[in-house]
Amino acid sequence: MSPLAYAFTPAFADAARLADYYYRTAWYLKQDLMRGATVYFVAPGLTRPTAVPEVLAPDLAETAADFEHQLKLVGSADQIPATDRGRVRWLCHDATAQPARRSVLQRIRDRGKRPLIIDHARFQFASSAWLKATSNNGEGTAEQLREARARFAAIAKACTAKRAFLFGTGPSFDKVDLAALPPGLRIATNSMVANPDVLEQLKPDIIVASDPIFHAGPSRYAYEFRHKLVSAIERYDAKFIFPMRDVGVYTAHLPAHIQHQLIPVPLTSPGQINYRMSESLSTATTGNVMTLLLLPVAASLTKELVLGGFDGRSLEANDYFWQHSSTVQINSEMASIQQAHPAFFAIDYDDYYLTHIDVVRRYLDTLETNGYRICCLTDSHVPALKSRFDSDLDLLNIQPSPDVSVIMPNYNSGVFIDDAIRSVRDQRQVDYELLVIDDGSTDESLEIARRHAREDSKVRIIEQDHAGVSAARNLGLLAARGRYCAFLDSDDRLTGPDSLSSRVRLLRDAADDVIVAGDVALRTEDDKPLNADISVPSAVAFGTPNFCSLNINGVMARRGVLRQARFPAGVSYGEDCAYVQDLLRRGYRILPIRGTVATYRMSAASATQSRMRDHVLGVIDLLHGLGQDRLNSVYPAPNRAGAAADVIARQIDCRYAQLIVHLILNDAPAKDICAMLDSRLRQRRSLRSCSGNIERTAMRAMRLPRGSSELRNAVKLRSAAIHRAVAAQMEPYERLDPLRQQILIFLRVCEAHGGNRYERIAAYAAFGYSETRRRGSRFLVRLLTGFRQ
Repeated sequence: MSPLAYAFTPAFADAARLADYYYRTAWYLKQDLMRGATVYFVAPGLTRPTAVPEVLAPDLAETAADFEHQLKLVGSADQIPATDRGRVRWLCHDATAQPARRSVLQRIRDRGKRPLIIDHARFQFASSAWLKATSNNGEGTAEQLREARARFAAIAKACTAKRAFLFGTGPSFDKVDLAALPPGLRIATNSMVANPDVLEQLKPDIIVASDPIFHAGPSRYAYEFRHKLVSAIERYDAKFIFPMRDVGVYTAHLPAHIQHQLIPVPLTSPGQINYRMSESLSTATTGNVMTLLLLPVAASLTKELVLGGFDGRSLEANDYFWQHSSTVQINSEMASIQQAHPAFFAIDYDDYYLTHIDVVRRYLDTLETNGYRICCLTDSHVPALKSRFDSDLDLLNIQPSPDVSVIMPNYNSGVFIDDAIRSVRDQRQVDYELLVIDDGSTDESLEIARRHAREDSKVRIIEQDHAGVSAARNLGLLAARGRYCAFLDSDDRLTGPDSLSSRVRLLRDAADDVIVAGDVALRTEDDKPLNADISVPSAVAFGTPNFCSLNINGVMARRGVLRQARFPAGVSYGEDCAYVQDLLRRGYRILPIRGTVATYRMSAASATQSRMRDHVLGVIDLLHGLGQDRLNSVYPAPNRAGAAADVIARQIDCRYAQLIVHLILNDAPAKDICAMLDSRLRQRRSLRSCSGNIERTAMRAMRLPRGSSELRNAVKLRSAAIHRAVAAQMEPYERLDPLRQQILIFLRVCEAHGGNRYERIAAYAAFGYSETRRRGSRFLVRLLTGFRQ
């Protein structure tokens, strides 16, 4: 095969620009030049450069001199020999000279059909374009890939370390006592190689670097990095892992005696973390060495990762990517590298940083979902790292992650929180941690929680200013360290000592996309049973008829699954339902577990008409939203169109019926009932229900046990009042007591809309459901399908 030929376009007009690209070419294309390639610089009236630009590596003079006969200056493109002209690959050093017919990235992919854009002043990815030109578009050769796989497999086979230490170059790196690190796999990163004292303490087994300009570029900064890199590889027999994109320059420029230490890794499209690189050597493209190489490499070799020095930055400090420790940075060349690659730094640092935050969160959640233990030695601005920071971490005795993190939001639950915490501490056959997220309590509940924390190290207290239950649960999700997470409100409790272990057993054998939910029993504020459960009778997915029927206290799933969604901030009613629906719409599914796993206290406050109305109306708003399209979203394609309209309508109808019955039973003002009925009748929707729902609604309104004689008698009294009100319809309206006023308004509204007997029958059944129970459910079914009494 004939040697390659390259030519520049447009023609160079000044000597400084020619010199810049002349020496860059000697760097990037050295591998091809060694194979006989020729490069033509169209530079009419200019002579060959004799001095390397100040911002570029000084050794480029020697490299260019070695290939002087192959780096040719011509006055015009016509002077390129005909033998080369037909196969020449054009290099565009001035992006403004190219028509905007395609995106710059598309031109790069065209691989010879159009000029390769390598304008470092205008094109952010110019360095990557150069590097891909000499690495088979970043894929490498079959031989390079075979050798890389064999070398990584050898590392994996020889690795006996139980944990890996991964370090970034943030300011907090200086706080890490490297000399105190216990045995483990040591991985150095980027410019860390510039400090021999640091390396002597760290003694790295692996060095990773991934940046196309800081490490694989022709700048003075990259020159210093590579000089130190070679010394580190030689001294510590370290493996050097980098993207396959850079294999051309590293094999051409690094010494022959360390080539067997190089492991280039192919890049794939952005996606999930690959923690099985020994089986399939590749890594998903990301914009940071931590997620590109550090985490995938370490997770492919060990199951426990200890991180330090990954500071990130505050969102306000957006004048650069982030800050670095001066001890592991090539500080003297930071200005020159920005001059050498100006377009690389001309980006929105906030966009880059926010993307990085999201990728780190997804990667760490995925690893922990799959049984990895991750902890941080240093604090960070990156939320996913900050939540895993432990200032008291004992490196000599790192405890394994607990099975379950129980997240308990607390706000002034002094009467009940002791019972709630004890129910967790009584759990058996499971390793747990209890996170009490205090939401700015002003009563004794925080001190009660602190007392438990002093007695049991598994109880952790996290305090925040009063921000609501959603914010507290979200903070708990971030702080959780368990493989699985469960929720428990501070005025409720777990049922029995196996509440957690029973759900853990099911999850261990379940698929990764499964959420389990157990029954939650209802009890009164003074702990009397209401003989009713909030249950999940069958599997639940987004849009199935039962997709709104569960209580958050019964939910458990892998931590990485539950972190995919957040409780909506500022929502006071139905926030748990909104959270679960977000998870379901993301494609997760709920499997029921037999038995009651928790209890839910129905307080007098929660049974009031205003609380019930606000809660139901909040859920109805949510249901409307679940039926809407979310075409540009993270949801999988089947769920972007929303739940079916008939399923949503049935859910809304059921809740309106329950609310109207609840309002009447709770002596709601007549205007409220009238407005609610009028709203439903104007939409010509019937208030269909069933005896079970009516009885459950009565139980909630009166807080008496379902199926009990007390509840039947209480409803029978209301039923009698209805009959009296109907019999007294001719009495003047103003003479009626409030209950009779409500019933008359109820009936008159029904009659005013065409005498719709469905609503009238539903009302009668609500108050006379003891009759329904006596005569059987078929009686009510007949009524609700149009038969007269």
